[in-house]
Amino acid sequence: MWGIATDGLLLRVYRDNPAMTRPAWLEIDFQRLFDEDNLADFAAIWLLLHASRLKPRPHTEGSDPRPEHCILETWKDTGQQTGERALESLRDGVSEALRQLGTGFIQHPKSDALRNALSTGDIKPQDYYNQLLRLVYRLLFLLTAERRETALESGEEFEQARNFYTQGYSVNQLAERSGLRRYQDKHDDAWQQLKITFAGFATGQPQLAQPALGGIFKIDQCPHIDNASINNEHLFEALRHISWFQLDGVATPINYRDMGAEEFGSVYESLLEQVPQIRLEGKPGFSFVGDEDNSTTAGNTRKTTGSYYTPESLVRELIKSTLIPVMQQKLEDNPDDPVSALLSMKVVDPACGSGHFLLAAARTLSTRLAQLQCEGNTPSKEDNQQALRKVISACIYGVDINPMAVELCKVALWLESAVPGQPLDFLDHHIQCGNSLLGTTPKLLENGIPDDAFKPIEGDHKEVCKAFKATNKKERKEQEFGQTSLLHTPHKLANMSGQFEAITAESPDSFKGVEKKQRQFEKLVSDEGYQNAKLLADTWCAVFVWKKDESDLGRLCPTENDYRRFKNNPHSILPQVRSEVRRLADQYQFFHWHLAFPDVFLFPEEAGNAENKQTGWSRGFDVVLGNPPWERLKLAEQEWFAQKNPSIANAPNAAARKRLIAKLEQEDIALFHEFNDAQRSAEGEAHLLRSTGRFPLCGVGRDINSASVLTETMRMIVEANGKLGCVVPSAIATDNTTKLFFRDLMQSGTLDSLFDFENRNGIFPGVHRSYKFCLLTISGTNGTTNGGAELQFFALTPSDAGDPELTFRLNEADISLINPNTMTCPVFRTKRDAEVTKCVYRRLPVILREENQSNVWSIKTRPGLFHMSNHSHLFIDEASEGDDQKPLYEAKMIHQFDHRWADYKDGDAGDIAIKEKSHADYVVVPRYWVATNEVTSRLPEKPQWTLGVRDICRNTDERTTIASIMPATAIGGTLMLLESDANAPSLFGLNQATFNSFVFDYISRQKVAGTHLNPSIFKQLPVLSPADLAGGSAWNSSHSLADWLSTHILELTYTAWDLEAFALDCDYDGPPFRWDEERRFLLRCELDAAYFHLYLGAAEAWAADNPELREMFPTPRDAVDYIMGTFPIVRRKDIARTEVKNEAGDITTPGTYITRDTILQIYDAMTESIATGQPYKTLLDPPPGPIPVAQWDENNWPSHIHPSRD
Repeated sequence: MWGIATDGLLLRVYRDNPAMTRPAWLEIDFQRLFDEDNLADFAAIWLLLHASRLKPRPHTEGSDPRPEHCILETWKDTGQQTGERALESLRDGVSEALRQLGTGFIQHPKSDALRNALSTGDIKPQDYYNQLLRLVYRLLFLLTAERRETALESGEEFEQARNFYTQGYSVNQLAERSGLRRYQDKHDDAWQQLKITFAGFATGQPQLAQPALGGIFKIDQCPHIDNASINNEHLFEALRHISWFQLDGVATPINYRDMGAEEFGSVYESLLEQVPQIRLEGKPGFSFVGDEDNSTTAGNTRKTTGSYYTPESLVRELIKSTLIPVMQQKLEDNPDDPVSALLSMKVVDPACGSGHFLLAAARTLSTRLAQLQCEGNTPSKEDNQQALRKVISACIYGVDINPMAVELCKVALWLESAVPGQPLDFLDHHIQCGNSLLGTTPKLLENGIPDDAFKPIEGDHKEVCKAFKATNKKERKEQEFGQTSLLHTPHKLANMSGQFEAITAESPDSFKGVEKKQRQFEKLVSDEGYQNAKLLADTWCAVFVWKKDESDLGRLCPTENDYRRFKNNPHSILPQVRSEVRRLADQYQFFHWHLAFPDVFLFPEEAGNAENKQTGWSRGFDVVLGNPPWERLKLAEQEWFAQKNPSIANAPNAAARKRLIAKLEQEDIALFHEFNDAQRSAEGEAHLLRSTGRFPLCGVGRDINSASVLTETMRMIVEANGKLGCVVPSAIATDNTTKLFFRDLMQSGTLDSLFDFENRNGIFPGVHRSYKFCLLTISGTNGTTNGGAELQFFALTPSDAGDPELTFRLNEADISLINPNTMTCPVFRTKRDAEVTKCVYRRLPVILREENQSNVWSIKTRPGLFHMSNHSHLFIDEASEGDDQKPLYEAKMIHQFDHRWADYKDGDAGDIAIKEKSHADYVVVPRYWVATNEVTSRLPEKPQWTLGVRDICRNTDERTTIASIMPATAIGGTLMLLESDANAPSLFGLNQATFNSFVFDYISRQKVAGTHLNPSIFKQLPVLSPADLAGGSAWNSSHSLADWLSTHILELTYTAWDLEAFALDCDYDGPPFRWDEERRFLLRCELDAAYFHLYLGAAEAWAADNPELREMFPTPRDAVDYIMGTFPIVRRKDIARTEVKNEAGDITTPGTYITRDTILQIYDAMTESIATGQPYKTLLDPPPGPIPVAQWDENNWPSHIHPSRD
């Protein structure tokens, strides 16, 4: 963990470095120390190097000493925590600095032109905010570069000029003054000084040792601000907020020299989506939406807390699983010229933000490059910096939808690669702005306009869309039969890849060289052939979101023949069409990967000749990395109206919200149109994802998640021998909506690994602690894995990733066995869970196997009869007399074998007391009632009782699968109803016991990754078949298994008169059974013991074909013991209720896990009965279930049955 190295003159104290690419050592120069006779530093070094500092220490009294608790490690942790607090302070400080700058410029008397531009709309608030951000980026860059001594020319001839700059024009000098109130006056001399500083770095100023950096210092970056002014009060206050923070009440300067670019990103990326607002009336000012009530701006794509900013530890894991193996393979394949091989690598982040992943990749590559170039010698700091500059210039690519994120990413890359005296390299060709998801490919372009492009979205006229679709279909058919082929010769775009590659290969060390590189790029992208190719691609995308109505422009929407004509002759496009295509391209930020990066992708004249048959291009990126946004691509009405109309946002339910939105047409027509435009834009984006054909695996279903379609994009752009790694919600492997994607990964063998995390420890601080995400690593098409994918679930810290005790491998056959319908991934905690689950699935059928439509119970699943939001207008708050209303059952009102678990008797949902359950006449009091005719219309078969399973659940709850028989009534949406018309009702009702058994619950926990036990998961759970139940009971051969189970189930279920119909279907016409907690406990334990026998099988056949399982669990009883240990809440409650305490509250008799112990006791007794043939003797007296009526005696009534109503 800690180490020391010395050559006698220099000594380094090393810390095992998690960052891999950044040095983590403290260097002491003894020769300089003694030459300068520096006693103070010597004393500090003595305190640092004392032997006690590295001595292992116990964490708590009585624990073993460990190196991670040594004094040096404690100091390091304290420093890290202080740094985190400083970052939090800086995050707030930068927001306040922007307010000060924004207000200061607007208020200054010399800013008339700025105020006029804002008032007339020549400059929008967002544009003004973007210029303020660029100004802050400049300050950030210089605060850092000056302290790292990389901002100025480095030669001796510039020593005097450097002194002039440091004393009179340095930003750090202004930052130091900002802590002193005397400088905060009404003059603007500090701003005038800054303008000179910025101008010097824009074009170079030798008298101040300023090289021409260009980049963010170009004179066109902040035009309105540069021509305005700001007084010292506002400017120094802004500088104070970004230069100082409070540490234990003391103003402390921020250490920009040692702050990593990733840490800058975590601060500044959180600001990109704040919504600015400007006040020009009265006293002008600048602020953010939400400042008034200290709220967070709704609708942000990046949370303002920075909660989605990826921790360094996760970035490191993905670098290890993707970049390092690809880099090593590249070097092995090119031993003669490893430097060129390394510099030929292409790494991209399609949602790059501030460039966190790109920086980590650049450092990793440059470290190896510096080693190669130094040929075995240790690279110097200058060697590493030059290597980093080359790698960023040649290898690093990024895309982001936010233009200021793109700017921030470039600033971060410039900061890391700054070399004294050299300009900021041109990065516009590699770091680009656009929507990574919305674009087309050569293959899609070749196929023409699909008919689905004309599906109507918000604002479209359905009849117009229908007509366009018919025309397009006819034209496509004609194209197919060659009737128009003579009119359309293939359009050939000149292959410009070589020219773009030449630009990438350049890494100029002069400002003129950078300008030349920029001019070459601008010339290429303005070339007529390139522009025509982009126009054609934009037109193809624009058709999907073209407003198709009766207007003249609406009628000009291109169809197949128009598109083919444009392709053949780009000049034939009408000016109105060209203008609308460009407008839509700007609005939706169309981004076509093959046109954005022609140096990465090759596209032959015929897409069929391409290596990538899906896209029609060849090659791709060697490594794709990222943490795409985790959000549903759907307009969230509540968030959208949060700031614009809070009364709509706070409506009690969806139905009420829609009524209020409809009223806007009369009450606020401008907001009404704004909302419709936003809805159309959101629907347009979803339409492009669903209907273009670019996302056949993830662009399906009603709700599309941005993370899943971006992951499919990453897979689309990775080279056949490359790898991609991303941080995405774990649902990508477990949800029904992404089943096609995961199935394809398993069938192609390209899934390398999936490491799943619970956010319980706050890895992402602003994300809910129950949220699950994963590190996903996928190989290109040539990188198939024969041994299956490496999987891990429920990790809590990044250091858990790849833990051999927690990881296991599954191949396609395993997935097909466990989840045959969806081919989604089960969520095993350990390899033991995987092997036990596979054992069960080899013994029993799933509820429904879609492949051959095998449905052993003929079960049909349906959601609750009434959606709690969409059907809220049908809900009645008060009950009425008679039978014209039915109570509405909600999921929270039932539990296992209990249809009276909770109700709303006291107004809020609350558990029903045992005292009340003891009354057979007690019925639940619901929150709502529903008209009887609404219920019967949804239950035409008019059953007398129903079997329901809770939808809402988690695999970390006390119990996951919760089923109950209920009266036939109104059922809420989060209760899944089960129906079967192919089996006797009494036999079908036995499934309630199956679903509530511990072993079934255990298996379901391996499937539920989120908060829903949805039908697709449920149908793939293993069950006993009707034939199994009709057979004899192994522990009591005188009864069928169904008869033995039914006595227990009937007593557990029929506890109130409102389930009399169920009892009658079970051939019992007596009164309900009493609610007796002790009897119910034993009844359930006997059922659970029986189900363990039925699911795991006999001891002699245990794991006959699986020696690994037998090694883990020598007998099925060992597996039972293990399974019961996976229910920690049941265990904790058992121990709490069985422990004995004295009056002082001290435990005198420890509690026991009585549920497990009782089940094992019964399991052993049943095992003995199976072995001996002697019937199992129940622990209950009287025995479970009904007693024959002939044996009833009113004077000696059965103790477990209620008296007759008569």
